[in-house]
Amino acid sequence: MSVSVDGYLAFIRGCMQIAPVLLPDDSAYISTSYALALETVNPIFVTVSPLHYEQAVYNLAADYLINMTPDQDGQSFFAEARQKFDCVGFVSGVVTSASDSGTSSSLVTPESFASLTLGDLQNLKTPWGRAYLMVAQQYGNIFAVS
Repeated sequence: MSVSVDGYLAFIRGCMQIAPVLLPDDSAYISTSYALALETVNPIFVTVSPLHYEQAVYNLAADYLINMTPDQDGQSFFAEARQKFDCVGFVSGVVTSASDSGTSSSLVTPESFASLTLGDLQNLKTPWGRAYLMVAQQYGNIFAVS
């Protein structure tokens, strides 16, 4: 398997279910989000697992796409997606404990969360960013997120 803009476009149409009326095939945001993902995902992934590399690139590109693409005239898909995923709200970390007067709960925070960058925290907001981080963290700090 090899990654390509055409493969990414198929991912956008099939997996993300974004119709051409919402994002034309010739949108510069497709090639830009793809290029950013190629520059970010460690190319060593492809030698370890071409399938994981493809999934990492396409999911990270999709996360970039949701975060940066303006809507076409008369459409609100991307603005609604950013609102749904709270992409514009600042998050400085992950919740480790929550309680109120009647209940309390606490989750174990994985060690890898301690070293998340602001970019990683932003990736956690969309399902595609989380899918990228799941692949990246499988390879540890040598290949990706520590």
